[in-house]
Amino acid sequence: MKAFEMLSKRYYLPQELHSFINEMKQEFTIDIIHEKCHPLFHHEYALSKLHKDGYKIAVCSNSVRKTIELMMQKRIDALPGFNRFQRGCKKG
Repeated sequence: MKAFEMLSKRYYLPQELHSFINEMKQEFTIDIIHEKCHPLFHHEYALSKLHKDGYKIAVCSNSVRKTIELMMQKRIDALPGFNRFQRGCKKG
């Protein structure tokens, strides 16, 4: 929500809209995931081989966990191969 605070200070975005805008953003994100995000064979193959070879696999993102899990569930077999989800990765 730091981005919303910045927008409120710089562009006078009413704070009352922060929650609404965030909810709408999440809904649009979910719609886009369903519409445009599909697993690619070469990615699935590479991840499967790494997992089979004993590598630990993690997903790092600054997205909310629900979005990360939805992306991963686009291919239901992908979730068990991942050892960890990490959100809120620090920049820099």
